[in-house]
Amino acid sequence: MIRPRVRRRTSAGTTDEASLSTYEGATNPGHLEASILAALKARVSSREVADVAGDSHGTSRSRVSQLWKEVGQKFVNELRNGDLSQTDWVVLMIDAIVSSKDETGIVVIGIVATGVKNVLDFELGSSENKAVCVDLLRRITTSASSLATSRSAPPISG
Repeated sequence: MIRPRVRRRTSAGTTDEASLSTYEGATNPGHLEASILAALKARVSSREVADVAGDSHGTSRSRVSQLWKEVGQKFVNELRNGDLSQTDWVVLMIDAIVSSKDETGIVVIGIVATGVKNVLDFELGSSENKAVCVDLLRRITTSASSLATSRSAPPISG
């Protein structure tokens, strides 16, 4: 990308170089990544990101895929490392989401007294089975050990 050179006249009658916010936005990797992620969240395929975010460095299919993996891993880590004991959960619900004939997502959803629902954790598996659910509930209660002890939650049997 060639840097545009634009000058502006000052109140003293001299000129100086003007900063173009559009150019700075286009050359800032953070802005480009935000545009790519917004496109992916809007269900634009990784093949079509260059059409939306502009055909520039960082919009190749492999880079877009890598960025999505990095952001996804960060999101999963934040989700799984959150402190569940700081919220008064009134309901824990387990649900399955079938994404294909070979893959099922088991999701634990926490609901507070106001009815607000939060995804607390998930696990991917080939089916909705007891072993996956028990492992997921153990992980939830381990990450919120004070949740289980302070609210007298029943033990999870396997």
